[in-house]
Amino acid sequence: MASTVLFVVMVIFACILLLIASVAATIGAADAFGSSLYNTDPRIRSAHQYLTVAAALGWSSLVVLIVILIVAAAAGGFSTVEVSDALLNKASPSSADLVAAYRGEKELSSGHTTQIIVLIVLIIVAIITLIVGILAIAAAVQLGDMKQKDAKSTSAYTESIIAAVAGFGGIAIMIIAVITYAAIRSARAQKLAELEAFQKKTEAQLGIASGLAIVK
Repeated sequence: MASTVLFVVMVIFACILLLIASVAATIGAADAFGSSLYNTDPRIRSAHQYLTVAAALGWSSLVVLIVILIVAAAAGGFSTVEVSDALLNKASPSSADLVAAYRGEKELSSGHTTQIIVLIVLIIVAIITLIVGILAIAAAVQLGDMKQKDAKSTSAYTESIIAAVAGFGGIAIMIIAVITYAAIRSARAQKLAELEAFQKKTEAQLGIASGLAIVK
């Protein structure tokens, strides 16, 4: 349960930082394009391109992250306590307990694919967040090397720094989120193994052949 809470908190922070990075990159790209030096200095044009790509990647990954988290939450992808320890530790389980275990196993197993997809998406989003930070840094370097500057280019430089800080902060949090979600998957796998052992034990005690229990 603690892992689930930590994961949710980390993802919320990651979403906030991705949002900040995306907004900053968007504003920075607009400022760079609106600068009076845009047509005369290739550095600000390069910065504009970097920030535009960073903004596009940031917004896209943010939307994907929110969607996949909603899907995972709806599919029970976060919880690790679907089956109570009281059920698994019953000394004299009944046929009803066996049916409950079958249902619990089915629920845990059905979420396996969803969990893997979520984990893959989290890793991809983490990589994209890193790329956003790198692009923002590249834009800041280009803008910082400009010999002549105006208000727009200065603003774009500031926004680049903000996007870079948010991007690199986001990747650190995303790494924690990925590790935490992997721990949640491990806990679910252990719970599934406990369920399967419970089923075999109960089937032996009740004299039921494996696989003959009917779950309605």
